[in-house]
Amino acid sequence: MVANDCEEAISIRAEIYIEKIIKRYSTFVVKHSWCFLLLGFSICIVLGLSSVILHDLPDFNDPTKGFVPRGKNTLTSRLFVLEKIKAKLDQQLATAKIINQGKESLSKSSPAFTNQINGKYQEDDDDFEDDDSLNQKDLEEDLRANPYGCAFQSLSQNQCLNNLEVYELLNNGTDFLKTSKVIQSQLYKPNEHMCTSIDLNRHYEVYFETSDSLATNLLDIDNLLSLCKKQYELVDLFQLHATCHYTLPEMVAYFSNKSDCRQLTASDIPIFIDRIQRCHSLYDTGLMRFAGLKRYRAAPIDLFQYDTCFRFNFSFLTLEYLLDKTFLSTNETRYTAMWFLKPTKPIISANGSEIHTSNTAHDLFIEHFYQNSKFDDGRTKISALNFMDIRIPSAMKQIRADMFFVILAISLIVGVTVIYLRSITVALMTNICVGLSFACAYFSYKIIFGIDLFPYINLMATFILIGISCDNVFVIFDAWYSEKLDIYNEARLNKRKIEFYGKLTTKQEKQYKRDWDYTASIVSQRLTLKDDVEQHNKDETGEEKHFDSIKNTDLIRMMKVNEQQMIQMMIGVLRHAAASVFVTSFTTSAAFFTNMISRIAYVQLFGLFM
Repeated sequence: MVANDCEEAISIRAEIYIEKIIKRYSTFVVKHSWCFLLLGFSICIVLGLSSVILHDLPDFNDPTKGFVPRGKNTLTSRLFVLEKIKAKLDQQLATAKIINQGKESLSKSSPAFTNQINGKYQEDDDDFEDDDSLNQKDLEEDLRANPYGCAFQSLSQNQCLNNLEVYELLNNGTDFLKTSKVIQSQLYKPNEHMCTSIDLNRHYEVYFETSDSLATNLLDIDNLLSLCKKQYELVDLFQLHATCHYTLPEMVAYFSNKSDCRQLTASDIPIFIDRIQRCHSLYDTGLMRFAGLKRYRAAPIDLFQYDTCFRFNFSFLTLEYLLDKTFLSTNETRYTAMWFLKPTKPIISANGSEIHTSNTAHDLFIEHFYQNSKFDDGRTKISALNFMDIRIPSAMKQIRADMFFVILAISLIVGVTVIYLRSITVALMTNICVGLSFACAYFSYKIIFGIDLFPYINLMATFILIGISCDNVFVIFDAWYSEKLDIYNEARLNKRKIEFYGKLTTKQEKQYKRDWDYTASIVSQRLTLKDDVEQHNKDETGEEKHFDSIKNTDLIRMMKVNEQQMIQMMIGVLRHAAASVFVTSFTTSAAFFTNMISRIAYVQLFGLFM
């Protein structure tokens, strides 16, 4: 019993204490409203400016920044994301321009290399030698003369793989890739980079798969001929006849010493597979990739330079970019890529505009590839595209276009708020408060948590916050209206004169007079029938119903209230609406905070910022 009394006493004291706090806060807000607004406004502005001054503004030019997928077969697959190797390939471009003046070949006295090199390409490496002059025995003599000489730097670059070790990885045998003069002329384009190197910044990528979901292997003669036909169509479409391109049917043809993929036969496919599989061990050790990227820095003996696994980088390019990652274990490929390099020098069209730019590539995609089944012939079809790395510029272009819908959403929310509240001022203040809250959140995000990455998706917080804040405004407004209605009814019951802002319309005057007369009759009935409990209850029910259903709500909106009544209304609003606003805001925050468990950085940061 004593415990219950103590709990009740504590509860009563807590309620009294809370009532005092609410009353003091309400009094402060009403009496010092401008001070309250200016203080909050100043704090938010200072926090926002400090975060902008101390840290650079966010850069939205790369919408993929911060995207961190996890797990097997995610977007980090070789077919879809190439950024991880971009730096190394850029290094390859730089080193390709360096002439290796100091290389010393152990086989320079061999009669296999006494022929003159084509003067036009003398500055490049000896890939231009006439293949007819190759003598396998003379080249193998270089290996026997220096078996422990350095062939390739190891992956750690602190030791060399000697010639004998590399020869063992080649199954103690050689397989020279002999190419015709026609093929060699196709590889070396005038005024262009050699077609043995790759520049990820200057190409069109088109990825293909089979149209038949049951027969997924592209290494089929019909599929290869289908891809070959599309290769020529794409060269014409992209206007890239004078530049390099890498395709699977073209490589299969090269490995059979055929200059045109339209000459392919079914017997060429096993030859291609056998020659690529021979390089399996080299590829697994990483030497193929390393040698392909570093081939212009240190030249191995000519026996290896002319081997299929190293010649022209064909095997490296094929395994790295043209075949599926499961090929070495299955001899099949489900996907393949076609790469078309744009010219090194700008090309001007007939109308004077430059082609092969991000804008023209985007227009090309929209016109010929977007929702277009033109390249699906029943054998192969397009599965993915990447034109000159325009994914990010195109994404930003689309995002900026979609900002119209964001503005439209904000306008609709503001419009509904104005219609419901019938106050442009309240709607405007709501949006200003959202902007100020955005500044405070940005300060916490950048300064307190020290997060530099600010992805584009965080801008969605703007109109999401407007929607959430409007919900809270509606709750507060309804509570405010109810409190004002109580004061209106109280004034009527006490027969106090009510003043209004502005002049009432005829309809409002009639409504006010009708309410006043009805209230007088209700008071009279209470005085005459106060002993009749049942009738009294009925009258009270009718009275409250009439009081709560004011037909012209503008009377309540236009009614003037004094400072004391304003404090009374504020206390009532805090009692009835504060809990609802807190609960809705807390549950919304909790919902966004659950995004922190995601493994995607974008989603994590968006949840934290919200």
